[in-house]
Amino acid sequence: MDKKDNKEKKLVSTKTLIHLLEKIVDPGFRQLNQKFQSRDPENYGSIEQDDFRDILWEIEPKIGGEDFDEIERESGIDDNGRVDYLTFLKNLEYVNNQYRKEKCHNDSTNCTSCCTVDA
Repeated sequence: MDKKDNKEKKLVSTKTLIHLLEKIVDPGFRQLNQKFQSRDPENYGSIEQDDFRDILWEIEPKIGGEDFDEIERESGIDDNGRVDYLTFLKNLEYVNNQYRKEKCHNDSTNCTSCCTVDA
């Protein structure tokens, strides 16, 4: 696989994450974390793969197997098949911040909500 193919895969994954973010507003982000934690009573930061998929599917029923596979790979799966939801949430937060910053810059010539504007 060359670098171009890898970038295209990242774009697909990023688009999937952005689509999820549009469904998960800030209060929803906390709810998502709570859903993960409810399936992780030992607080390992990871949950069973089926539980992870069930939670994401509650948010976005259109999500498919390849999307799950990509998200899980990026989040990390341990030897026991548990998905690291803390990494997933960190990735989701990063993409959310980048998306908001890009949107702010595209919508306004005087961006003050996400960065410093030089006079």
